[in-house]
Amino acid sequence: MGQHGFLVVAHHRDGQLTRGHTPDFRPGRPTFAVTTESGMSLRILVEDLKAIFFVRSLSGDPDHVQDNAFDEEPRVGRRVWVVFQDGEQLAGRAPSVNLTNQGFFLFPNDSDSNLERAWVVIKSTREIFYDADALAAAARYDAPAGPRDSGAASPENWGEIVGSPEESPVESPDDPPEPPAEVRPASSPPQPPGSPEPADEKPRKKAPRDSGIFLGDW
Repeated sequence: MGQHGFLVVAHHRDGQLTRGHTPDFRPGRPTFAVTTESGMSLRILVEDLKAIFFVRSLSGDPDHVQDNAFDEEPRVGRRVWVVFQDGEQLAGRAPSVNLTNQGFFLFPNDSDSNLERAWVVIKSTREIFYDADALAAAARYDAPAGPRDSGAASPENWGEIVGSPEESPVESPDDPPEPPAEVRPASSPPQPPGSPEPADEKPRKKAPRDSGIFLGDW
């Protein structure tokens, strides 16, 4: 944490990125402030985000290739593999996951990544795998060959698309976004007393591979 707060990249569900530093993000709060590199002060609504990426540098290294593999070193938290609504996949360790909360912290597998941790917004996920299922998801993941491409959300283009939520493109009402799917973990955390017993889990379909881009290499 620096003098002005944590360096963050807020990834909106519409694909927009807002980068800067935040002095007041707290889990469970509905909003937080971001001061951009240009000095603009913004108030970000967490429920409009896919994730908040806490980074070491806002410039980063676009040539770094994310190492997704889980190692055998003793670490705090359970193994978690996240598939977002847009197809991005992110792997790491989560000290605590409660699906009734707004989100959870995920610490990436790659210690050389510019990403220190991510706050995953649960409503923006498609699937969440735990423990052995997370290892299986990692084993079948097809990592992109070489450095990432330079798509709209890649670090090379951040300077062109960073801004306030009001500056985001307006989505057409005829093409509404896909509603969040119910997140059913393969190995569910303990349920609150009085909760109905979960239905028998069926084998999960393979997570999409063609759009599994990691956004931790900044």
